[in-house]
Amino acid sequence: MTGAMLIGLVFGDRFRRTSKGADWRAAPLRPSNSRIERPAHDFAGCEPAAIPVPDRDMAPVTALGDKRPMPLRESLSFNITPRLGVNQARYGMLRREVRQVFGQATSSIRRKAPGPADDVYGDRHVFFRYDASDRLQSIEFVSSADVSISHYQVGGLPFAMLQDQLLEWDASAIVLAGEVRSPTLGLVVTAQSEASAAWTMIAYPDRT
Repeated sequence: MTGAMLIGLVFGDRFRRTSKGADWRAAPLRPSNSRIERPAHDFAGCEPAAIPVPDRDMAPVTALGDKRPMPLRESLSFNITPRLGVNQARYGMLRREVRQVFGQATSSIRRKAPGPADDVYGDRHVFFRYDASDRLQSIEFVSSADVSISHYQVGGLPFAMLQDQLLEWDASAIVLAGEVRSPTLGLVVTAQSEASAAWTMIAYPDRT
């Protein structure tokens, strides 16, 4: 008996045994009575979930000396060190020295004539003011600026929240109608209007 004949007998006998028992072939598929329902949530029509922004979504800080986790900015545009300066710029620096820190101003404005012009960083919403000797005197920020105080983000906060925050840091701060002054921190914050949460903030070394 050849090998081919032996293989034929083995497989032929196997299929004969199977046919006597259960059918080895798959049973034909019958149509289902159920239908595919639409998902409960139509993800294609949903807007993507908002990605939390740490500096915006975290609770505001409570005190400069508080040891609890605070919203720390990793890449600051402007960080105010009270009564000292902003980033590496220091009050009393010459205009050219300040520009070495922040780059060339986008424009300049003269608030008083005659008088020194302010350097305006319009893309950053910041104004650098200089005295008659062309030395840095104060810096003005608007609420949309990316600004922090001792590495704690305050830019974007509404005026009422920023006022409360300053009072937490400096209980001796002076509160007026639409304005809060903190000689200790060297800051004056003024609300732009009663109906708006926007504000302007001036940082300075000494109140003159």
